[in-house]
Amino acid sequence: MKKFGTFTATGPSRIILALVNIGFGRGRLKRLFAQTWNRLNSNQPLDLLYHGLMFRLHPQQNTIESKMIFSSKRREETELNIINHYLTDDSVFLDIGANIGYYALNVARLGAQKVIAIEPNPVIAARLNSNIALNNLWSKIAVHEVAVGAKKGVAKLTISDSDLGSSSIVDHSVGERHISVPIIPLLEILQTEGVVMADIVKIDIEGMEDRVLFPYFEAIEPAYYPRLIVMEDGINSQWERDILSWLLVNGYHVATRTRGNVVLVKAA
Repeated sequence: MKKFGTFTATGPSRIILALVNIGFGRGRLKRLFAQTWNRLNSNQPLDLLYHGLMFRLHPQQNTIESKMIFSSKRREETELNIINHYLTDDSVFLDIGANIGYYALNVARLGAQKVIAIEPNPVIAARLNSNIALNNLWSKIAVHEVAVGAKKGVAKLTISDSDLGSSSIVDHSVGERHISVPIIPLLEILQTEGVVMADIVKIDIEGMEDRVLFPYFEAIEPAYYPRLIVMEDGINSQWERDILSWLLVNGYHVATRTRGNVVLVKAA
């Protein structure tokens, strides 16, 4: 892997980054910056030091990578602050739908004992592994390049035509290309890692949240429920069962809602 700093902005691209850094990366300008950048740089990645972490970003066709480059606002800062509040030095953090590792790397740096990152898309998983290597965090982060479900098997993952992070097992209308990915139950992944329980869970898997969390919670005792859950809130039309309502009547309350997530805290 090429060393960090190999892929830097030059010419007009440097001007775009400077404008983002002084606060112009918002609204329509953010979209304009992304469009201009993609015309200038084609498929070339960018090495970006983002709030103390090194990322090799590919802004084309992956929304999180684009927003990290072109938004002046730190991504999901509220969620990270709440996670940090509940995090201890012996915490296990479970990142289901890890994408390029934004949460996984941040939580590892904040001091989690162990981070388990799950990402089935091989293109995105390669970027996740690259970012872990750039930050020398292999001792903290274990990667599982699988999907998660109720039982072992194989699933069809539809690759989104517009945003790799929106690829889906349950919504096949997002793209024309499909790949087969292995499915492993969440509890089995934890057992493979020698983990008794996950203390904090972040889950963003494009409408599969219920198919993953219900089997997990039904297999464990309430004493092993996570203290904190950060869950994507917006794709629940794809759910077969309402996992959010179930959590709210089984010991959780909503700590906050952000633009993309609901943050749930287990009652003491």
